[in-house]
Amino acid sequence: MGRQTDDLETLNALNRGYLLAAEKSDVAWYTEHLAEDYRATNPDGSFVDKAGFLAASDGPTPSRASARPRSPSSAWATWP
Repeated sequence: MGRQTDDLETLNALNRGYLLAAEKSDVAWYTEHLAEDYRATNPDGSFVDKAGFLAASDGPTPSRASARPRSPSSAWATWP
């Protein structure tokens, strides 16, 4: 069970980092941790590639309340 615990800890740490980077507009964190083929879905259903995501992430951010995890039972439910 050690590896499963390590994997969950890694996922939780990455999730916290992703959310903190959003709050702080930390483009450097995203640049380091997101895959080159990263794609995000916009609220309108369109997609943006890593470069577009990084450009949109650079600067002041509106409230991120809508980005909070919706399911408290999911692995993504860890919120700093």
